Amino acid sequence: MERTRTLRIIGLWIALLLGISALILARADAKPLAIWDWWDIALETSLLVLISTWLVMVAQARPGGRITRWLLAGLLAFGCGSVVDLLDEFVRLDTLPTGFALLEKGPVPLGLISLTIGLWGWRKEQLRINQQLRTREQFLREADHIDPLTQLCDARTFDAHLQRLAQKGTSCSVMMLDLDQFHRFNHDHGMAAGDELLHRFSHALANEVRHCDLICRYAGDRFVVLLPRCPASLAAALAEHLRQQLPEPRVSVTAVYLCRGEGPFEAQSLLAELNQRMVDAKAHRQWAKAG
Repeated sequence: MERTRTLRIIGLWIALLLGISALILARADAKPLAIWDWWDIALETSLLVLISTWLVMVAQARPGGRITRWLLAGLLAFGCGSVVDLLDEFVRLDTLPTGFALLEKGPVPLGLISLTIGLWGWRKEQLRINQQLRTREQFLREADHIDPLTQLCDARTFDAHLQRLAQKGTSCSVMMLDLDQFHRFNHDHGMAAGDELLHRFSHALANEVRHCDLICRYAGDRFVVLLPRCPASLAAALAEHLRQQLPEPRVSVTAVYLCRGEGPFEAQSLLAELNQRMVDAKAHRQWAKAG
């Protein structure tokens, strides 16, 4: 999926590069070779190479989403302005019709604004990830169990922490998320694509919870979230929000949750009830499809 998106971005960048170049070269008057500034040409060419590299790196390294779109749009716009700056070394832009001035002055500031919005969102995202990592580190000091694929804590860590909350009588909500068509996706696209989907989903989940919450890969394509002191209204809204974070339209997510108020409770009974809710929810969705 990242490969396909990267190829699309590269294709769009090449189309913009060729389109702007053809449009300007066809209408502008050429500058004499004697006045070409080779130093400026080298600098402008280097900047285009860097922008192309940044585009590929962002497309490959970032998951899809709003922040990634801001970053890519900013780089593309900034790159278009740099193309015009490079062409200015070979042709006289002042010979172009008035409307072409927008190609020279418009893309760079728009690109910088878009990049600023994207970088600000990336900063907020990294702060949430760092909070999640600090929380995970705290749990790993007591239970060194981590899932190698998703880099989330595993079921044993979740069970241990839920048991501690149950003994202390801390109010909490417990959420379970299950990928509905994951086995079919694995069969159609291969295990590597399935592993990548799980990795991206876990990354998306980690970005959307509080620093005090704990996300774990419970089993296979099933995830659980422990939310201390989380009221039912917030748990319901978060369950629906997290259900929509899967970056793959061919696979849906079933999400269920339970809430416990202040006072000791039985951790295993809560988990059994949560699992039964998941069974009932998935059965209900199958009946709805059949009907």
